[in-house]
Amino acid sequence: FTNTEKTKKKGSEYETFAALYMLGLYPQKEKMEYILVDSFNDVSTATPNITEIYDIQSKGYKTVSPGQIGRFLYTLYKNYQTDFPFKEFILFLETINFDYLNNNLKVFSFFNFTESNQKKIKSGLYKEIEEREKITLINSNIKQIDSFLDKVIFVVNQTKKEDAIKKLLPISVKKNIFRCILYFNF
Repeated sequence: FTNTEKTKKKGSEYETFAALYMLGLYPQKEKMEYILVDSFNDVSTATPNITEIYDIQSKGYKTVSPGQIGRFLYTLYKNYQTDFPFKEFILFLETINFDYLNNNLKVFSFFNFTESNQKKIKSGLYKEIEEREKITLINSNIKQIDSFLDKVIFVVNQTKKEDAIKKLLPISVKKNIFRCILYFNF
């Protein structure tokens, strides 16, 4: 583990929303057996034999610029570069300015952003990579980043806490499929 954080109440709340999304609203939720909290990212879920990992980064900001969105993608991008079997990368946002998009979807891909905002998001991600890794990006890095962006799913939170929790109920005693692996940094 190279990145850890101490979250504020808002950060913890959005990590919880991300977990609830993955367990109750995510289209592939039935495939999940494990939930990993603060191991690879805010929250990740995995299939029974860990053959697929679904990685989610949560950001609970009232307003975000396209450049910030790019910066938020850094941890997901770092996980993309590993040999772990990540299947999807999800950026879970509190809200978004729908003027950044070609439509008003709540779940969408990078290509749903307008062309000018795609450039701003890439620029934000490039800057974050260069600052954190103390490198200058070259063409091969940019091709890898483009490949990564093809795999990112953006989700705008659509629920209140209570409604997100209700999506999990009733939890069947027979179907005790979720095990938590927690990593604490003391």
